[in-house]
Amino acid sequence: MKEDRCYVTSGVLNDIVVNMFHENILWDAKKFAFEKHKGQRRKDEGKPYIVHPLRVSSIIEKLTHSIELQVAAILHDLVEDSDVTIKDIEKKFNKRIASLVQELSTDGKALDKLWEDIKKEIKQEDLDKVDIQVDNDQKTKRLAKSRYLLNKMLGMSDDALTIKLADRLDNITSAIRKSQEKFREAYKWETRQILTNLEKQRALTQNQQFLADAIKKII
Repeated sequence: MKEDRCYVTSGVLNDIVVNMFHENILWDAKKFAFEKHKGQRRKDEGKPYIVHPLRVSSIIEKLTHSIELQVAAILHDLVEDSDVTIKDIEKKFNKRIASLVQELSTDGKALDKLWEDIKKEIKQEDLDKVDIQVDNDQKTKRLAKSRYLLNKMLGMSDDALTIKLADRLDNITSAIRKSQEKFREAYKWETRQILTNLEKQRALTQNQQFLADAIKKII
């Protein structure tokens, strides 16, 4: 009797190896983020914080097959919210993922300085135009955050901006469902300011426009 033989082509074998590598790096990213976000909870919904970066990564997965973008989405809040550094991410993953996370991380000192500058310079008539039901201190804080994020997003690479918009989509979705009314309305106002000016000042890719449109349907 002739022995049956199964031949695997080099192309198929390569695909198998690549898929295994992708699964491993995604698992490593999820495990790393879970460990570093341990004990943290979402302010608006009370769930473990890790659910947010995982949801952002899931949005990215639907738009692109890039594993590096999916991993960066999982890790995007680590530098802000834990003791993880950009060098740690580069060492554990790679330089491109680390670069994306760096683009997505907020510089707290720069944001605080902008907030202080606005408080010193802004006129009451301009504050009155900020149509949210919070005190003037919170209005200037939202103005600072919207201006900071807009400038940052205008200068981002396309890949980082796609992740940032996915991040904003998940945040606004959970804010609408779970947060208190004052926070919800302030966050919606901030988001409108960012998107309106972003679309005027930067040409968006197809995926970015899809995400921006999804956000606008909510706000």
